[in-house]
Amino acid sequence: MWHFYNEKRVFNLWIAIFGIVFIFLPSLEGTAKTIDIPSEIKIEENTVKETRIRNLSDDEIFQVLSLYFYDNSFYLVKLKPIEIIHLNLAGEIKGRAGKEGAGPQEVRAVNGIQPFKKNIAVLDSANAKILFYTGDLKYLKETRMKSQFYNFFIDKHNNFVFFDDPSKSYYFDVYSEKLDFIRTFGETAAPAMAIQKNILMDSAFSTYYTLKKNGLWVSFRNRYDLRYYRDEKLEEEIKAPGGFFKRQERKIPDGRVVVMPMDKPDYLAGDGKYLYYFYLKDWKSFCDIFDAGSLQLLRRVKFANSYRYYAHFKDNVFFAVCTDPDDNLLLVKLEL
Repeated sequence: MWHFYNEKRVFNLWIAIFGIVFIFLPSLEGTAKTIDIPSEIKIEENTVKETRIRNLSDDEIFQVLSLYFYDNSFYLVKLKPIEIIHLNLAGEIKGRAGKEGAGPQEVRAVNGIQPFKKNIAVLDSANAKILFYTGDLKYLKETRMKSQFYNFFIDKHNNFVFFDDPSKSYYFDVYSEKLDFIRTFGETAAPAMAIQKNILMDSAFSTYYTLKKNGLWVSFRNRYDLRYYRDEKLEEEIKAPGGFFKRQERKIPDGRVVVMPMDKPDYLAGDGKYLYYFYLKDWKSFCDIFDAGSLQLLRRVKFANSYRYYAHFKDNVFFAVCTDPDDNLLLVKLEL
């Protein structure tokens, strides 16, 4: 969630100017196959099997920042105080790590967890470092970074690929195992001026990386836009009509206007046969399911509950987090 403060008229003028520039600016990636999905799609309701696994609030887990799955284990990032929690498939807690702070073995903002050489790597964006743990959260080491990054994945060469920074001219920054800079790729189509990029929030939001093909699907923070890079070159793109993700304006006490997204992407995953795109629209949770070969939109499903965090288990099975009417935090299994 982001905030941009300004007088309403000035803000709307900037949006109009930069929106026009953004629309008519030629793509910097060259040509790629683009698929535009229809504006009206039949929505399936009550077709998803939702099974409650456990009430996380029983262990005083009330706020979650993210959820990850690796090697039959969940890694959940808890807030207040921040902590990484290891759970098994039954939702039982098997380990904890990450005391809050700025010192060794301490974290302040965990933005990503990825498998790394049979262990896991944890990104702490606030302290600008990567921490390494075993699968059961035994601390191994940590490496400081020269720059702040907000999310990442690890490619087939064990390079760290960072993303989710709207101030950059490229979506991805590639660093070696030792966190030495190598290159960038995925040149943005947004205007280069910082103020324009902040308005447009042109940054990658989530990724799904396929090791064998060195293929990368990526979603974007402020729009329905899925792009596929193979060997770091843009090949395909799936887009919804403009305005699919809506915004709203709110006045704050001093008379200024806060512009906030109403709709947002949530999670991107795949299983080789299908591509799954989870998002929030009109305060409801949806998943669009595509054929991985033809990129045809096969299904649009609407969940009975609103979810914020997802982790792919296998095939069409996912786990997610939501709250019940009593504000309990639940870990739920979803079968699409």
